[in-house]
Amino acid sequence: MKKLTILVASVVAVLGLALAPMARPAYAAVTDCKDVPASQQSGCAACLVEDDTNKWDEVAGTCDRGTKSGLTDIVHTVINVMLFIVGILSVVMIIFGGIRYTASAGNKTQVDNAKNTIIYAVVGLVVAIVAFALVQWVFSALAGS
Repeated sequence: MKKLTILVASVVAVLGLALAPMARPAYAAVTDCKDVPASQQSGCAACLVEDDTNKWDEVAGTCDRGTKSGLTDIVHTVINVMLFIVGILSVVMIIFGGIRYTASAGNKTQVDNAKNTIIYAVVGLVVAIVAFALVQWVFSALAGS
């Protein structure tokens, strides 16, 4: 039971560290450029002139052209999230296989099991990367047509 608790805590910690860069400050959208810092004035003005539904994000310094609402955008987002999860799980399994390999103490069966875990995790990671590249390619081709 203690090993399971340590494993779960480790997985939660790794996922927390992996997802931390995705955290972003609060969204501060503006519809006019009067309160925008001078360094962002030209970008803000160009963004708002382009389309009257656009908003300028002061925090990120980018133009928000609306939310994703089309079916292809939703499918694209779902696929990217699933591939991200597969990638994280593959990395966690590589780490887990490495721990099993280190703890095998020379036992041939345990060494083979640990090696198989690492091999399958690497294969899963490669498949996730290739799938991500294919999804990006297909959706960029769809956006271009």
